[in-house]
Amino acid sequence: MSLTFFVALQVALSGVTAPPEPPAPPLDRPGSALYEPDVEPLAPDPPTVSEPEEPPPPVYGDVRVPEPRSPAEIVFCDRASACAAGQACVGGSCLSLRDPSVRMLFPIAIDRVVDRATGRRTGVVPDRVDILLRRFLELSGFFWVMSPGSNPSKAALEGMGETAIDHEAWFFSGAYAVIKGELTTTPEGLTLTLRLVLVEEARLVKLPYEKQILPDTSPNTLKLAVTRYVDSLVTHFSGKGGVFSTRVAFAKRWKKGGAKEIGVMDIDGENEEPLTSNGSINLLPTWNGRGKVAWTSFKDNNPDFYVAGQKFSSHPRMNTGGAWSPDRKQVAITLSKDGQAEIYLLDAETGHPVRNVTRHKAIDTSPTWSPDGKRLAFVTDRWSGYPLLGMANLDTDTVEMLPQIGGYNSSPDWSPTGDEIAYSAMVGAEKYQIFAINVATRTVRKLTTAGSNEEPSYSPDGRYIVYSSERNKRKGLWIMTADGKNQRPISRDDADYFTPAWER
Repeated sequence: MSLTFFVALQVALSGVTAPPEPPAPPLDRPGSALYEPDVEPLAPDPPTVSEPEEPPPPVYGDVRVPEPRSPAEIVFCDRASACAAGQACVGGSCLSLRDPSVRMLFPIAIDRVVDRATGRRTGVVPDRVDILLRRFLELSGFFWVMSPGSNPSKAALEGMGETAIDHEAWFFSGAYAVIKGELTTTPEGLTLTLRLVLVEEARLVKLPYEKQILPDTSPNTLKLAVTRYVDSLVTHFSGKGGVFSTRVAFAKRWKKGGAKEIGVMDIDGENEEPLTSNGSINLLPTWNGRGKVAWTSFKDNNPDFYVAGQKFSSHPRMNTGGAWSPDRKQVAITLSKDGQAEIYLLDAETGHPVRNVTRHKAIDTSPTWSPDGKRLAFVTDRWSGYPLLGMANLDTDTVEMLPQIGGYNSSPDWSPTGDEIAYSAMVGAEKYQIFAINVATRTVRKLTTAGSNEEPSYSPDGRYIVYSSERNKRKGLWIMTADGKNQRPISRDDADYFTPAWER
């Protein structure tokens, strides 16, 4: 959420004159070669003018250039289990899953589930399972999901046993691995079995949730079974658990021109449902770590903070941007009960203030916790008069500027892995892009380029980011891997979505 909102809110609640908006960066460069066509256009068509380049955004703090790994930092491997969690074995050495080299590592084929009762590979259950497997394997960003047309011609005649599979045929189809499945009726009930075959090694890999008893065959039951299996598959290949059974909270204009309401959806955009319908302003959803959504609402004519619809913090004026500590004992929040917007810590049970983290004449807002619970990153205008990112050390009671690119920055989110902070930076007139700060190396990476992108939120494992993206005059929700790759839309209608928050 932009600091502009908080300035406007502070003005509305206090009557103080707001500081001027920052000047928009120039949209063009007069005389630039961008406006001179490389070749003479054919008459009568006019010359094509390229979109002008944005000027480079300003740099604040000690932003450093990443250095190559030294030989001492290289860990050699011959299998995935030899690497630490969050790494993959690539070319004989362990690489971070955020390394640009670690993309689309595994060509994987899907042999459609066969219903043993009918002998068919089509129908409600096989079709749904096939769609879900492909969807979540593609969302993972670690697999190249092969077309069904690439499967061997006799694949449908194979069984599920190790010796019943033509590994050579699958190998020459280009697959590194194959998922085979069947639906059977056992004494325990209807059972979905999914098995992973490593083609080159000609062996089956036993995974958690490869055999699941289904209480029914409803779409959501099948979805839970598939997401559990894909999570275990991702864990096998990457050494780190998956997140495909979690949800995303968001603010949305359900009706064009209407008020913002809070809702939730699955991470593939299914099962979207509203949590509020009060017709007021509702914004900044977050999760309390126990499956409940919290947000700020103006429904009682004051921006109060609610947890699962129950009022939690209702001090006069601002109660916004709540964030639960890793141990779930405290909530960092922006309050302006004493005049200026400051960050406080509240008791997570009672909602009573226990500490004032920032005490400054500047506006401080949008806190996000480090995974160790010892630091808070936040947005402040104390250094330049415009929003920049700061970091408060809760042990030493000190504040420092974070290294960052951009002079109008907002919406920080600290990765659960602890190494990076994602944020939004204005890079043009009303255009934002998402960057990530490596806290240890003080390097900054740009994650997005197309459209206008903001409000990043990490997945529980730090591997993915959900964010809002405005493309083709529509502001939807998108997901990408934490290195900016595999960007995909997840929201499914033409409404505008804001401030997504991944369940964690």
